[in-house]
Amino acid sequence: MRADQSLAQSLSRESFEESRKDARVRTAFARWSRCMRREGFRYAGPLDPPDDPRFRGAPSGAERAVAVADVRCKAATRLVGVWSAVEAARQRELIRAHLRDLTKIAEMNEYRLARARDLRGAP
Repeated sequence: MRADQSLAQSLSRESFEESRKDARVRTAFARWSRCMRREGFRYAGPLDPPDDPRFRGAPSGAERAVAVADVRCKAATRLVGVWSAVEAARQRELIRAHLRDLTKIAEMNEYRLARARDLRGAP
């Protein structure tokens, strides 16, 4: 029995990247960015603050302020709910499209786990 063990990870990356391009998610990103601007911070999207070069090393007051504003803006714009719904829908499509291979991988993993338990002598 052979299957691409990296398939699930590949599909996860695909759904993430595709969700970022979805118009609903891009609109939520834009609302989040405007909210952050009102809070005094300029970021194009919610993935930018963690990459801010100012925030290398020990957390600073500025980093904490950005984090608080980020959470506040994510809640105000419902960004997490929108993005999660879009990505989850795409994941369901990808699962349906790759069900046979994903099932094969799950079966292989179960077999390996059972085999490891047998070798270890575990119940």
